[in-house]
Amino acid sequence: MRGSRKVGRSGRTSRKAGRPLCPVTGKIRYRDGHDAALALKALVRRRSRAECDGATCAIRVCRKYPCESCGGWHLTSQARAEWTAA
Repeated sequence: MRGSRKVGRSGRTSRKAGRPLCPVTGKIRYRDGHDAALALKALVRRRSRAECDGATCAIRVCRKYPCESCGGWHLTSQARAEWTAA
């Protein structure tokens, strides 16, 4: 259901889990790093079960990160960027 998010009056949408969305990124906003870690663990477990059953799975999240825009936490499928000193 990509691209089918509908923004309500409050500027965020309701999801199955009832989690708010970040107004800037549109990603699910987790309250803190612990909540994001629990969600990440559940999604990784779900992907692993699907792969063991021989099914294809679209879940690709691999880490959590703090959002500077909303102050919450998000999940991403992008590997951590390596920062180099300028």
